[in-house]
Amino acid sequence: MLSSCYSPARLMVPVSESVTWEDVIAQWRTALVAQGYPASTIRLRTGWVRRMGAWVGVGPWEVDEDHLTAWGGAHEWARNTRRAAYASVTKFYAWAEAAGHVTDSPAACLPIVKQAGPRPHPCPEDVIRQALAQADEETALMIRLASEAGLRRGEVARVHAHDLIDDLMGRSLIIHGKGGKQRTVPLSDDLAGVVAARCRATKGWAFPARFGDGHMTAGAVGDRVSEVLTDGWTMHSLRHRFASRAYGLTGDVLAVQAILGHASPKTTLAYVVVEPDRLRRTMMAVAA
Repeated sequence: MLSSCYSPARLMVPVSESVTWEDVIAQWRTALVAQGYPASTIRLRTGWVRRMGAWVGVGPWEVDEDHLTAWGGAHEWARNTRRAAYASVTKFYAWAEAAGHVTDSPAACLPIVKQAGPRPHPCPEDVIRQALAQADEETALMIRLASEAGLRRGEVARVHAHDLIDDLMGRSLIIHGKGGKQRTVPLSDDLAGVVAARCRATKGWAFPARFGDGHMTAGAVGDRVSEVLTDGWTMHSLRHRFASRAYGLTGDVLAVQAILGHASPKTTLAYVVVEPDRLRRTMMAVAA
């Protein structure tokens, strides 16, 4: 998110006490856009506030702590779901308080929910080999970009001929990541050659949309890969495979973090499974 000295009250147009949830959410959305939040975050936060408003059944400025306590207590959410719900409502009323719509935020009653630690789930090597053997040329490249370069499905979807560049050590790919962030990832000679050939054949996007001049959606790419992965493995598990393998071979968490585009090495380590042989070598080294 972009940092800003922006004051929500400056952007807000005064509203009457009889405003609807949609009126207020639209104005809050404008404030979030002005602060530089990515579209996915805005959809998540406004969606939670919209659902909360529908559940409590009163106007935005009539909501009190009892309403929010009842709303939270009526749902048996997973921890990360509850965390997103509470955080969204808390952010909304912090904005409303700063804009002068409420004197005190009713969301003060909502606890801060700690994020559940994700478990790494790298796709097994035999599953990847089987998928590559069954996949067509296009889907096989999607699999390789995720498992050999650590790309997310949306990043795979946006691969373009212009993003493949030469550097002093070989060829790299400019990745268009989450929140509009870019990073440069070195590719093996073989993978770079396949990407280049694909982009020449398609004259631009590596994975063009079926209709129009754009690229495939992230969802379409993920679905294509999931169709050839067995036993419910997903495209994201290929990214975990890359993280585990890269860290296991190098032990360089900062390099793996940079390739994956994570803001924190803590996130990167959550993707990593430490193989049993690495644990044994560590124990033997200590015992020697």
